[in-house]
Amino acid sequence: MSVRPVAVQSTKKARNVEVSITWDCRDCDLDLYARPSPRAATLYYRHTESNEGKYIKDFRGSPRLSNSYETIVFHKPIDLGQLVLAVNFFAGKVPSRVNGEFRISLGNKTFGQKFQIKATRGNKGACIKDTLNNRKATSLQCLFIDTMKVIGIRK
Repeated sequence: MSVRPVAVQSTKKARNVEVSITWDCRDCDLDLYARPSPRAATLYYRHTESNEGKYIKDFRGSPRLSNSYETIVFHKPIDLGQLVLAVNFFAGKVPSRVNGEFRISLGNKTFGQKFQIKATRGNKGACIKDTLNNRKATSLQCLFIDTMKVIGIRK
């Protein structure tokens, strides 16, 4: 993992951007959502391709606890300051919370941030639209990811 932040000017037209999530719940379905700009379509499991990028895989669980993941890649340069990212606990049940990690790769640097979703059951995506539009979590099942914080630009 990279520890030094990228230069602010390189975030305006970031190339080879890849975002992904991993989580630790065998029978949980978490979904990653990414909207690269206000006018762009949101990439997720029901909208897998756009002019800007591609949603790679929708895993609904894993036989190994630490190996569930989803990835979105952008094949055009994007402004990381406008990139909106969110995670939704779509389905499943847990005793207390789901632990996971978000990663963003920019060229040859990869940054990560651990996360927790404190809900005990999925919500079938009920909060995701509001979370994306408000740029903050709107229920326990949703998580907003501050890309600039993850890459060390914002505290």
